[in-house]
Amino acid sequence: MKRTIALGLTLILIAGPVFGQSRVIIEKLEKEKQSLIRQELAIDDSLQILKLTDIRERLHDMGWPTSDPELISHPGFVLAYDEEHEQAKWVAHIILKDIQSGSEGRTNKFMVDPLIKTGSSEDADYFTKTPKPEGGFSYKGYGFDRGHLAPSADFKWSRSALAASYYYSNMSPQRPVLNRGKWARLEGFLRDIVQQQNTDIFVVTGPFLYPGMPKVPQSVNQMSLPDRYWKVAYNPKSRSAIGFIMPNAECPEPVEWYAVPVDSIEKVTGFDFFKNLADTLENRIEKKVILAPWLPDTKIGETLPLDKSELPKKAVNTQMLKDYYLEEQPKLTVCGTVVSAHKSGKGHVFINLDKKFPEIVFSATVWANDLKNFSYDLTSELMFKQVCITGAITTYKGTPTTYINGPESLFILGEPEDEN
Repeated sequence: MKRTIALGLTLILIAGPVFGQSRVIIEKLEKEKQSLIRQELAIDDSLQILKLTDIRERLHDMGWPTSDPELISHPGFVLAYDEEHEQAKWVAHIILKDIQSGSEGRTNKFMVDPLIKTGSSEDADYFTKTPKPEGGFSYKGYGFDRGHLAPSADFKWSRSALAASYYYSNMSPQRPVLNRGKWARLEGFLRDIVQQQNTDIFVVTGPFLYPGMPKVPQSVNQMSLPDRYWKVAYNPKSRSAIGFIMPNAECPEPVEWYAVPVDSIEKVTGFDFFKNLADTLENRIEKKVILAPWLPDTKIGETLPLDKSELPKKAVNTQMLKDYYLEEQPKLTVCGTVVSAHKSGKGHVFINLDKKFPEIVFSATVWANDLKNFSYDLTSELMFKQVCITGAITTYKGTPTTYINGPESLFILGEPEDEN
């Protein structure tokens, strides 16, 4: 119909309308345009309903983490609620490729979940609201954010799903330094994968809950206060899975360093994630962390810090560095994977372990005058190899760094050291 209207309008513009008929033609085209808009809106509404239904069916096909007899289904996500702790045991959803064109914004309209028969948590579990004499209310928080388990930004393609994400059953008391910090970065990390790889991502999120855990003291429903949170994700395009654990506190490390095998979360929670996948696939993707499928092109090659069990005696990995006071440790051996080694315009070589710019966690410099001490090209020979670097540790713009004078300060793990 759009082509018919466009063709008719073109003929009118070329030949010119019959005298006195312009208004009639304009009104006719306006009516047809409005009709098309209504049809398009109706189709969009139908598509959203079908997509929301499809999400639940696909989550069901993947397998619920637990066999809870009563699951709570909302537009865009499904959860199992824990009355003892007044929050969800887990929330499952799919980050659809539709977020790339979604435009719905935050509502901040938090609501008690009407589907929780025993009653969900509520405002009074997070803050007090006192009427002011002049009208309105004053608020006093308990020091915790209403942290989304399934983030609202994952539903910006659907008004109904985004609104449902503000049910209190989808909230957990998170400290602001986590909720507004690395937890938000983790959520964005997964959305980036969706956009960069043009794929849907299956996600299950929850707090670590256990009997007798601390409660938020002021909470009217005695809501539990988790000390850690977990998130697992499955990418059907790359057929890979990954888990994350973050403390309910400030998380100073890069997002990827909180990655753990999915199996490790299953052992603590007792949940079985993605259990309807083929057993061979499930066992392969859940037993260890493989970062490569989850990194953007700019981060390809980056790794987790070396396992402590792989380190030589008295050596530390890049994560352990923060536990050492540099002024008390004038000389350390730091081990990691070389992810960047490049020569500057002045001929100096800069080596980064485990993480690249701009998230450098440890760097070493070989001045141009010292390159003659090496019998090989550092920029090509060291790439992606596990090395140990020994030297006095200083900081440059907040990043631990050292200087290498010769091969006695650097050796490649797994290769014999030069005894000369």
